[in-house]
Amino acid sequence: KQWYQRRVAITAGDVLDAQYLYDNTKDETYLRRCIKPLECLLVNHKRIVIKDSAINAVCYGAKLTLPGVLRFESGIEVGEEVVIMTTKGEAVAIGNALMTSSTIATCDHGIAVKLKRVIMDRDAYPRKWGLGPMASVKKGLKKAGKLDKHGKPNDNTPPEWLKIINDNKEPVSFTPIPPSNPTLNEVVSNAETTLKRPRSESETSETKARSEGEEKKKKKKKIIVAGEAVSQETEDTDGEKKKKKKKKKKEKSLDESTAETTETESGEKKKEKSTDCDSALIPLL
Repeated sequence: KQWYQRRVAITAGDVLDAQYLYDNTKDETYLRRCIKPLECLLVNHKRIVIKDSAINAVCYGAKLTLPGVLRFESGIEVGEEVVIMTTKGEAVAIGNALMTSSTIATCDHGIAVKLKRVIMDRDAYPRKWGLGPMASVKKGLKKAGKLDKHGKPNDNTPPEWLKIINDNKEPVSFTPIPPSNPTLNEVVSNAETTLKRPRSESETSETKARSEGEEKKKKKKKIIVAGEAVSQETEDTDGEKKKKKKKKKKEKSLDESTAETTETESGEKKKEKSTDCDSALIPLL
């Protein structure tokens, strides 16, 4: 209590003195010391920073969903009171967390915080909701009288819209359009016509030209492949001829070597015979 009185608590006389000082000297330091912003009371709360496009929706009472979360503090538990703040440090609202920090980090959709008290004034930031494709179609149906002023179905509501908003049935796929074309039947018909648009003469000529070009490319590839095969065959035949010539040369060299060996052997035999005859004639003399 004493710390609070020393650091935070002030008297009404301090406020009067600060106002007098500011009026006479235009010095606002004493006034800023006495009057502090609201965020000083929320320092002990866990913080969640949201995008600028989600601030005005939160100021109007919308629940904070995960696509609007920019940064968050660790250690948030379910049911804990947290502060929703802007990137500039301004407090937007106070609420109870419906997710822990781990689930906020892992999930990509769902409600993160349920509001308890809104702090910031409305329209301080620009309005950024109601600009999507489904919202634009809903606005168009309201203008055409297909929905009531609250956006709920009435007797004139088309069955396609009832199928979309009914969670138990499968939704019908269609392309949303701006509010200038309000009826949903026109949306579906426009989507079908865009999907089944007939081809024009220019498109058909382009497709024909592309097909002819592809056929020419395929023929060229076939010719190139055939030429490569022929060149490979010629190379194979040339290599076989060279191998045959080498074999013939080897055979000729072998025959010549065998003939020389036979000649040398016969000469040696003749010499031996002559020596034998000479040895036989010596004793007779």
